[in-house]
Amino acid sequence: MVAAVLGGAFALYYFKEEGYRIELTPAEIEAQLDEKFPVEKEYLKFVKLRLSRPGVDFPEGRDRIRVSLDALMNLRFPGTSEKEVDGACVVTFGLKYDAEDFGFYLVDSQVEKLDIGGVPPMWSKKVGEFALATANLYLTRYPVYTLEAKDMKGFATTMVLEDVSVRGGKLVIQLGI
Repeated sequence: MVAAVLGGAFALYYFKEEGYRIELTPAEIEAQLDEKFPVEKEYLKFVKLRLSRPGVDFPEGRDRIRVSLDALMNLRFPGTSEKEVDGACVVTFGLKYDAEDFGFYLVDSQVEKLDIGGVPPMWSKKVGEFALATANLYLTRYPVYTLEAKDMKGFATTMVLEDVSVRGGKLVIQLGI
């Protein structure tokens, strides 16, 4: 009993002073996203979008996660013939920790690039908004990393995200109590 109390006190002191540090590679986050893709969504019977092949990298010095996706669209606009166009979308995200499920989620999206050719000019803005909203929906819904609670000795529920940075091509996550 005394050993358990002392062990818990030491763990509390350690996590309070040192925190908990996680280093993730782009491949680790990409593997999590790969499980959720490809995805398809239809918009008002005019646009059918398929997003696939998520690629992940960490722009050095930006402390954000960059996600690129291939986009394939089937367009059926009034007054035009049906056609299929492809493109790409690149979005960067911040990271949020949810202590309830021990998960890290993508948040605060910022568009870096949206390239979808062959869309009639009068529809290009709406199609772009739809593509980005769809990417956001699927990329922010699921955690990109989940802590193993057993490894945290019960402290994961009290941890808060202190810092997220990119160092040496890795995403460095610092948690504290």
